[in-house]
Amino acid sequence: MVHFKSVYAAYLTLGTGPYGVLPDHLLQQVWAKTGDITHDKVTVSIPGGYSGSDTLDKVMVGTGPFMFKEWVTGDHLTLARNPHWWGGGGRPYLNEIRVKFDADANTELNELRTNTVDMALDLRPSLLPSLSRQSDVTTVTILDSATEHLDINLHNTFLKDVTLRKAILMAIDRQRIVDTLLLGRTVVPPDAWMCIQTGAWCLDPNAKHTPYDVSAANKLLNDAGYT
Repeated sequence: MVHFKSVYAAYLTLGTGPYGVLPDHLLQQVWAKTGDITHDKVTVSIPGGYSGSDTLDKVMVGTGPFMFKEWVTGDHLTLARNPHWWGGGGRPYLNEIRVKFDADANTELNELRTNTVDMALDLRPSLLPSLSRQSDVTTVTILDSATEHLDINLHNTFLKDVTLRKAILMAIDRQRIVDTLLLGRTVVPPDAWMCIQTGAWCLDPNAKHTPYDVSAANKLLNDAGYT
């Protein structure tokens, strides 16, 4: 059981994405054949849940308030109220949720403006200012449970040098990236040996991030003998 001091919607995304639940006995069947969950069909029958014959990448297994109803590839996914949901209490109060797969950002934007959809996620930051000026649309920005980063190839002879890597870090204006590409709607994370989002319980509140300083970066390179 996890308790938060305040509402943190991004936590709910940790259980979504490509990490769905798959029945072990069916997964073993597929592995024994081709090992390709997009190729071999299996038959699934879950009481009060998904039933049908399809490939495992399309099987919907879970214990949430909504259950799989319909999937039209490339168009939409429909979820119906789960009457067997363990949460009870008369919830969920919606009978159905339809998730649309829009082909591009402009389509998504137009659907929001015309009230064709009720909500859109992960919009481009550049679209938010115009939406914010629309009286019947509310925009919300939260710090997600992820960090955008660059991975450096440590097999490269030069990049094995920690001094060079630090100089590269100091020469990248990360705040400008935040302000320009993301319109200042996020923060530059503090230095850490692993990616930890701002606000995480395991993050030192006094942790700092390496500042943008080209002169200092050049000095590091000069002192290390780089020309």
